[in-house]
Amino acid sequence: MKPIAMILLLSCFWQGWSQQNSEDTERLYFHVNISNAQTLIITEKKDNTIAVLSMASDRETQIYASHKIFRFKKACPNTKRDLLKTVHTISTDNPELLGSLQYNFPDKYTRVGQFFTTENAYYPNDYGTTSPVENLGAPYPAYDLDMIMAPEAWGITRGNSQVIVGISDAKIDSLDPDFKGPPPPPEATKREAPPGAPDGPKPQNKGRMLRHRRATQPEPRKARINLRVNLVVHASIAIVKFTRQQN
Repeated sequence: MKPIAMILLLSCFWQGWSQQNSEDTERLYFHVNISNAQTLIITEKKDNTIAVLSMASDRETQIYASHKIFRFKKACPNTKRDLLKTVHTISTDNPELLGSLQYNFPDKYTRVGQFFTTENAYYPNDYGTTSPVENLGAPYPAYDLDMIMAPEAWGITRGNSQVIVGISDAKIDSLDPDFKGPPPPPEATKREAPPGAPDGPKPQNKGRMLRHRRATQPEPRKARINLRVNLVVHASIAIVKFTRQQN
């Protein structure tokens, strides 16, 4: 029994070490157009890596077998565009994998490009047609969300109800003491008149008085125009009188 127990213990240790080693390995992500991808058989190994078997070429199988592959799947399974239907996501620890595939099979592997993402990127089920998971929402691509890497950000956090976001298009003094610490609750910002203080004018009366004052007083621009017109008129009259006196 002891030899069997030792073998099982070593086997468990090896699997755990292999899994930890694969998680610590740097992962590179690539998009590549693959024609006739149906000739590839994708299986997952016990160490969470991917095995790719080609039914069309032994050389293709050998190239895949000589590299570690962590992800191999369609990049946009929900898309309706023919060009995007052949795009696949491949994650590996060595960029030579894509170079060897494209060099040996230039007609099958095209448009190779590296991109940056995270393993925990989150895609909601209504993300759009560029989502790598099932899309139950908008039937159009979310290129804007892809550009700002929103799924990668959602993989870090999807928000917190305790966070308050304020948007202003005016100048803000970041050194203002009011911006120090969390904002006070709404009830703390209410101002009450001290006991015994006389009642001030009501807001609606103040607004009515202000509107009346604005209506009775000329606007600054109109006042300046009227002043210029009066000056021109008086100057013209003075010139006419001076001309008559000279004659």
